[in-house]
Amino acid sequence: MRKGSSWVVLALILGGLAGPQAVAERTMAISTGGVTPFLFGGYSYVPLRSATDFLGAALLWDSVEDRAVVTYGSHELGLVLGSTTAYYGGRPVVLPAPPLLIDGRMLIPTTVLDRYLEVPVQWDGVHRRVLIRRERGWGYYEVLSHPPSHVVPFLRGHGPPPWAPAHGYRRKARSYPTVYAPTAFVHSGVTYVPLRDVASFLGAALLWDSVNGRAALTYSGREFGLVIGSRTVQHGPHGIHLSAPPVIVGNIVFVPTEFCERELGVEVGHADKVLKLKSPKQTWEVEVAPAPPGRVYSGKAKRAGDKEPPGRGGSRGRGRGRGRGG
Repeated sequence: MRKGSSWVVLALILGGLAGPQAVAERTMAISTGGVTPFLFGGYSYVPLRSATDFLGAALLWDSVEDRAVVTYGSHELGLVLGSTTAYYGGRPVVLPAPPLLIDGRMLIPTTVLDRYLEVPVQWDGVHRRVLIRRERGWGYYEVLSHPPSHVVPFLRGHGPPPWAPAHGYRRKARSYPTVYAPTAFVHSGVTYVPLRDVASFLGAALLWDSVNGRAALTYSGREFGLVIGSRTVQHGPHGIHLSAPPVIVGNIVFVPTEFCERELGVEVGHADKVLKLKSPKQTWEVEVAPAPPGRVYSGKAKRAGDKEPPGRGGSRGRGRGRGRGG
């Protein structure tokens, strides 16, 4: 072998043996949607929606069964909140640790990505980062050494979880500013409410398609299909037109109260910055902010978790770039 060739071979070998620190130098930070990954029980936890968005995987969320289905390439994995039993290709498998719902987001042990979706995962102990790889390269999460203080009691099995329904315990947990508890707001003269909380309030089924930015809400035998940025709501073979479209703010999907009142039969009343929603079974009062708590995304191709609206930089495409209906 010629001397020059031996140097090439040696370079290839060393390149193939590059460790996490070398990989970390050429990675990008992955948007977490406001939820910080952490270590607990010997496992690193990362937000599921954030990971699927980074990978370009399809994510479906079933709010009734608290289940998520992830499709990545030829792999399909069904995850059940709080359960170590998952479903890989329809067959039950046992996870090393259960998925958790914290601050309104599902977090999963990172090892699940490696074990069932064949996603390369590395741990960078120097920078305390979890690295995962997609087709276009590596990304990383900065990981806390412990869970946020307000979720520790739940993780250890003490007391009600901070992600209880918004019209119940969640609204009383004001000492925890990071607890998922979005308020209603007014935008362009229209009052918006969080879709997932509306579903929770009514006991409706809510499915969220993170790839296409669509939600399917089923209530009292009627099914409605909503698309972010579209004023047309699909109801059976017919289209229902709203005066304003569903939007995303702070990774949360919001719908105009017009939809709740006209299509879901919810009585809506306003009184001194408070919105009162009344169903046949209960009443829910929610504070109304005079303006959105963050940037409003209403682009048709926008999905919960995107850092930029469509057409303004960053990678775009089906399932690329970016919590949520679920």
